[in-house]
Amino acid sequence: MNFTKKNINKRLAETEKLTKELEQLNDESSSMLQSIFRVAPTGIGVVVNRVVTLVNKRILEITGYTKEELIGQNALMLYPTREDYEYVGKEKYDQIKQKGTGEVETRWQKKDGTILHVLLSSTPIHPEDHSKGVVFTALDISERHNTQEKLQEKMNDLKKFNKLMVGRENRMLELKQEVNELLQAVGKPAKYNAPEKKMDLKRN
Repeated sequence: MNFTKKNINKRLAETEKLTKELEQLNDESSSMLQSIFRVAPTGIGVVVNRVVTLVNKRILEITGYTKEELIGQNALMLYPTREDYEYVGKEKYDQIKQKGTGEVETRWQKKDGTILHVLLSSTPIHPEDHSKGVVFTALDISERHNTQEKLQEKMNDLKKFNKLMVGRENRMLELKQEVNELLQAVGKPAKYNAPEKKMDLKRN
């Protein structure tokens, strides 16, 4: 190809135009992502080697910390115990190694000491280099968790009540049978019909 001065200038002009278009597209994409990051109803953040480097407003609302109190701190400060922290580190990052993303339910502790139940989801910024950082989302599921706990308590209470009632019914059957046997022993007719089969205490 004949690279004349005219052709070279034309190529340079086309390259410069394309570069500006790409820069504009990147700026627009960056602005859009920043807008989503700011207004998302889910907590979003970034950690590098489990040190918090970026958080959105929702994370601050969930935890009660300020941005200045979180940025640069190890994520350990968000957990009520080291065991919770280490469990998430192992479970979530094992999942990331296996399938590229990790999701785990765990507990966080707010600045005022309140315990939260959260669903954490994480994805590395660079799949081959986790040192570049990991993006995470945090969804407060405390209400759902508390509802499940209350439901389980009610179910346990119901099982206890059923067991009590079944035991009471069985005892009534035994007493009726004993009365009939005593009446028959003195030559009198049975007062109660033949007792029904005892109820199974284990069925509930």
